[in-house]
Amino acid sequence: MIRLLIFGLLTNGVCFFYQTDSNATSMVVQDYRSIVYHGEPVQKGLWAIELSPPAKHHFNLDAPLGARKGNLNFDVLIKTPSKILFQLEDSSITNGSVVETSAFLCDEQKTYCLKKKVMVTLDASTSKTISTKFQKDSIQKPKAQETTNQPKELFILNDETQAIAQAIKTKKPILIDFYGIWCPPCNLYNETIFNQKSFEAYAKKFVLLKMDADDEKSFPLKSQFKVGGYPTLVIAMADSSGKLSEIERIVGYFPMKEFYARLEGVYQHRLDSPDQRWKGRMEERVELLFAQKDYEGMIRSLEGLRDPVSRFFRLLAETKLSDSYLKDSKNVETARQIITELSLLVKKPESKVASNVVMHLIDMLNDEFWLKQADDKKIAESMLDQLVSRVDASTLFVKGSELSLPDLDVMHMDLCKTINDAVCESNYRKQAIINYEKLIKFQLKKGNKEPRSFNLEYAALLSLDGRHDDAMKVYQRFIQKFPKEFTFYFAAAKTYLLSKNLPKAREVAEKAFEFSYGDNRIRAMDRLITVMGAQGLLKDAISRGQEFLQKLKIPEGLQVRTGRHVEQLKKTIEKLNGELK
Repeated sequence: MIRLLIFGLLTNGVCFFYQTDSNATSMVVQDYRSIVYHGEPVQKGLWAIELSPPAKHHFNLDAPLGARKGNLNFDVLIKTPSKILFQLEDSSITNGSVVETSAFLCDEQKTYCLKKKVMVTLDASTSKTISTKFQKDSIQKPKAQETTNQPKELFILNDETQAIAQAIKTKKPILIDFYGIWCPPCNLYNETIFNQKSFEAYAKKFVLLKMDADDEKSFPLKSQFKVGGYPTLVIAMADSSGKLSEIERIVGYFPMKEFYARLEGVYQHRLDSPDQRWKGRMEERVELLFAQKDYEGMIRSLEGLRDPVSRFFRLLAETKLSDSYLKDSKNVETARQIITELSLLVKKPESKVASNVVMHLIDMLNDEFWLKQADDKKIAESMLDQLVSRVDASTLFVKGSELSLPDLDVMHMDLCKTINDAVCESNYRKQAIINYEKLIKFQLKKGNKEPRSFNLEYAALLSLDGRHDDAMKVYQRFIQKFPKEFTFYFAAAKTYLLSKNLPKAREVAEKAFEFSYGDNRIRAMDRLITVMGAQGLLKDAISRGQEFLQKLKIPEGLQVRTGRHVEQLKKTIEKLNGELK
């Protein structure tokens, strides 16, 4: 949640890297080839599709790929640069069915990677016959190839159909990790928990599913569970029909010990009724409703409760339900009483007010409406001091919270920014940089050899502090490590843009767009035309942005972020049009 503030800074300017082939996008690249297999006559519902790239090309294994017919997704059995094998057994898949396959093709010189879609018609008369199913993992992905740090061996990736089927069969709850490859705390789970031997014991209790927040395959589940920030880990049960019901969720990153405790608690209460599950856990119940954006449900749950925390949560819900709530002077007076009462309770030595409640209080006060008042500003600063006092020396995270030590500096920096205090903002930014260096060294000692999560945030702050060369050293190191990933090019583009190195900004922005997909692609286009505008190429930038929007397929009726990214892109095009005039 709070750590996304750093990526909010990142997303206002970032890019991609690689030697650019100016003719790549205009070249006609041959489609990959397909071979169809059929289980006729014994297993008529069994089909497999093998893909192979054209000459002098290979598949990009770190980019999304898939095969689907309607809502049915084929399993990926083999995935190598020269061969992809999909398989599915389902009675609805019949002779003449058309399957959409997709994969990214790259040339041998790695000057471009292009997404290709090929429609494959299943024809039993011309297909090869198989008597039994192909065995998964018959060909392993080359170990030497660098991946995006996703622990895929434990998780099903972007395939809720397979996960739900397993959950029904095993009667296990599903742990759904909604993540972004660009999201620092998402990567932190991969770096410090999901890759640990100790996690395997918990993995056996759940069906593990990862859903890439930028891939359209995640959109239905993101919409169903109203996922608004990352990482969000939803734990749900599937009934016999496959319908998922949420038990609880974990929002943000928590260190291993606390994360395991939360998982264990959820697992122990997985079969409880809602009343049993939430008995004596009002704050956790309200936190879940807040994450689900069920503000009316929050108010109903708090009915009749008059303690300071309950009153504050009700105030939080009221302000979310109505933008005009604080325009009523009586409501403002009541709100100030509640805020003061809660802040005094937090300061008591014996206070047991949860750290996340304190974080919500600071978030509410981080508004010019409050901070222009000296007393309210002091409350916000004192609450941050309280969180600093709760930092666990063994983790450098606030106990009971997703906040790390440098996150608190960033929060303080943001308070300064709200009231336009540039000196204050600069001082806390420099302190955050120092604390990120401390946190990175701390992680290295813990065995996390290259914590990309903290390095992303660290580099973003270096860039904002004017230390562009230092920021680029970080980005270039990770670009070399993950040469086919959107994230670091996107971030580097912002730095080049801030340093006025427009040719390099354009170069990496083009690479960011090349390797992007899903929602990432919209943000990458926004970044790219921003850079082009800075180069003075206004007409070309506007034309490219408009052409992209015309071809873009926008999901309808889903509560996902795509619409917000599209609106931002439209605003950028409108801004460029204004500059052109």
